[in-house]
Amino acid sequence: MADQKKGSDNAVTTRVNTGNSVSDRIRARIRAAGRRFHANDNIHEFIEPGELDELQADVQDRLQEVLETLVIDTDSDHNTQETAKRVAKMYVREVFGGRFAPMPPVTEFPNVALLNDVRLIDWVLSRPQIQEEAIAQLADLLQEKMQPDGLAIVMEADHFCMQWRGVKDMNSRMTNSIMRGSFLKDPNLRREFLSLMPGNKN
Repeated sequence: MADQKKGSDNAVTTRVNTGNSVSDRIRARIRAAGRRFHANDNIHEFIEPGELDELQADVQDRLQEVLETLVIDTDSDHNTQETAKRVAKMYVREVFGGRFAPMPPVTEFPNVALLNDVRLIDWVLSRPQIQEEAIAQLADLLQEKMQPDGLAIVMEADHFCMQWRGVKDMNSRMTNSIMRGSFLKDPNLRREFLSLMPGNKN
């Protein structure tokens, strides 16, 4: 964390406290750069070689503490042995992997949709964020890389927060769409695009 102190001449000086844990060191670098580190921000440029392994190990230790706080005997319970290790790897490398990995290489051609766009989609969506922000972030990235005359995205997603808890509705879906350029200006083009969506009977 960063501490601010006033000297005798009332000038404000900033001292960066890097802390001892890897998360403290990464956080200190981000703050020193004046950058944001929300859940859906990519922070790979602030992670030094070897630190992602350290971060995963730190998350594993914290998750082990959670299991112990829940009064689970992880030493003798086969259901939870190595659970902390597996969950830590899953979150750091997969579920939240889009926060810590660099953007995949992209061949940029205006108005051309490339197969490696799928990797861009996975890179953006592998971050904890609400669907409305995810589709906007994805649209901004595709707009930048492809420079299309028109861009249309429809995103339909399952929400486990509604399927696993609360109402427990296994059929719940949420759909968002973004239209830009030609798709926003031309209603016929927009109508044609939407007619091609799966489940559209019109």
